[in-house]
Amino acid sequence: MSPGYAFRGPSLVFPTSAFGEVEVVSPTPTTQAAFVYGIDPLQVSTRTYLGAASVSGVNGEAVVTCGAQAGSYARLTSGRVTKYRPGQGTLARWTARYSPGVTGNRQLAGLSNQEAGYQFGYVDDVFGIMYTKTGTLEIVTLTVTAAPAAPGSVLITLDGSAPVAAPVTVSGSTSICADQIASADYSQITGGWTAQATGNVVRYVRSITGPSAVAPTFAANGTGAVATPAVATPGVGSTEVFIPRSSWNGSTPAGFDPSRATCTRSRSNTSATATRSSISRMVRRVSLSWFT
Repeated sequence: MSPGYAFRGPSLVFPTSAFGEVEVVSPTPTTQAAFVYGIDPLQVSTRTYLGAASVSGVNGEAVVTCGAQAGSYARLTSGRVTKYRPGQGTLARWTARYSPGVTGNRQLAGLSNQEAGYQFGYVDDVFGIMYTKTGTLEIVTLTVTAAPAAPGSVLITLDGSAPVAAPVTVSGSTSICADQIASADYSQITGGWTAQATGNVVRYVRSITGPSAVAPTFAANGTGAVATPAVATPGVGSTEVFIPRSSWNGSTPAGFDPSRATCTRSRSNTSATATRSSISRMVRRVSLSWFT
């Protein structure tokens, strides 16, 4: 049997496409990432929240570590996304090594974003497959209708967070004011937020799924600026289905070495995986996520 071909019973495991047909040409990668020279922001993006959460390059590997604080997380995602279209499939291969699983922690790697995905890894101390779907990130807009009359810092709260002070100047422009407000750091409040200004509107996107419990607020704080916050897209919590390895139906994921009697999770061989795309309208990235 030629290298690269694998049979399981009467079926051919690979080389096959995402829909199971035998491949007769070599796949052409549309995106790749490596960490030989550390974390390259042109290839990947990172996000950390709270405490000692970090993403770093060590000995040619990306090391993703969350902090010990409850709710902290660290994420590493590919810079390009895969957009699902009817009739198309996606083939992805990745490799991950995991620390021993512990209660209250998740270590996941796979095709996913914050709203949906398929991932392999630990949930608590159990190894398995995490299937996530139907989540929605909350989007808040802040529309600036009057520029500051005095320099200072306006105050913004998101989901009842401590106020974030955003320095503003007397520019005479609502668009410049919005850009200055968006330049403040919102990444460490209530799950983390990103901010981007377009014209006189600041658009905040939450980094975790689920609805806010408290409405956003804006305070001019003596600057004379006027802005109105509003929830443009309410957040919706993701539905999660975790399938522990003990419940797998006997068909191991493509990429596992069928000659091994055990799953060696510390030797980079558990997540070299070919995955089929079957979630319509889901935008996915190859991602590594560690949560507490």
